[in-house]
Amino acid sequence: MSRLVIIGAGGHGKVLRDISECMSKWDRRVFLDDQYSKDELVLDAPVIGKVSDAARVVSSNDDWIVAIGDVRKRLDLITS
Repeated sequence: MSRLVIIGAGGHGKVLRDISECMSKWDRRVFLDDQYSKDELVLDAPVIGKVSDAARVVSSNDDWIVAIGDVRKRLDLITS
């Protein structure tokens, strides 16, 4: 089963989730986001944890994308 982990469930993340649906590449789509509770659904995709959980929950079999709209926060996340 292929899974896309979208880091950030705000507007940018929701757009990427919609695009990923059209691509038909992944069986599952999930979010990591600090503003939603674990197991809350965003566009029918579950939130599986906080952004800080990424290293723990993203496996080598997953595809992932950082969908945080704030450039500084996005850069901090991908360079740390």
